[in-house]
Amino acid sequence: MPPQGAEVFHSLWQNQWQAYRIIELFLSYETKKEFQIKSDLSQRWRWLLWGAFLVVWTTALLTTEPVHVARAVLGPSFIFPTAKVLHVAAYSLFAILSGWLFLPGRWRWILLIFMSFHAAGTEFLQQFVPERGPSIRDVGIDHFGIAIGLIISCNWWLKSDPQDANRLK
Repeated sequence: MPPQGAEVFHSLWQNQWQAYRIIELFLSYETKKEFQIKSDLSQRWRWLLWGAFLVVWTTALLTTEPVHVARAVLGPSFIFPTAKVLHVAAYSLFAILSGWLFLPGRWRWILLIFMSFHAAGTEFLQQFVPERGPSIRDVGIDHFGIAIGLIISCNWWLKSDPQDANRLK
C-alpha cells in the first residue's frame, strides 16, 4: 500500500530537510574556506608590511642619508630632539605592527625580544657607519618607543586568534 497523507508529507519534509542540510554544510564549508583564504591573504599582507617597515627602518639607521637630510632641513638645535622623537615614533610603530600580526603568545615574546635586539644591534652597527655612532641612550629611547607601542596596541598583544595559533604549530 502506498504511503498516505501524513507519511508522504513527513517523507518529503525529511528529504527536503536533508537537502537543506547538505546545502547548508556545503555553503558553510565554502564560507569557512573563503574566510581562511581571506585570513591567509590578510596575514600575508601584515607580514609584508611588517617586513617592509623593518627593512626601511634598518636601512635608515645604518646609512648616512638621514644624517645628511637632517642637516639640510633642520637647524642644528632641532636635529637631536627630532632624531630622538623619530626613534620613539619608529619603535612604537614597530611594536604596533608586531602586535598586529596576531601571533600566539610564545611567538609574541620572540617578536618582543627581536625588537629589543634590533634596537641594540643597530646601535652597535652604527659604529661602523661614517657620521654615525653607537649610543646606549638611543637604545633606551628605542625601548621607550617599544613600550609606548605595546601600550597603544596592548589589545592586540594580549589576545590571539586560535586559528592563527593552530596554523603556526
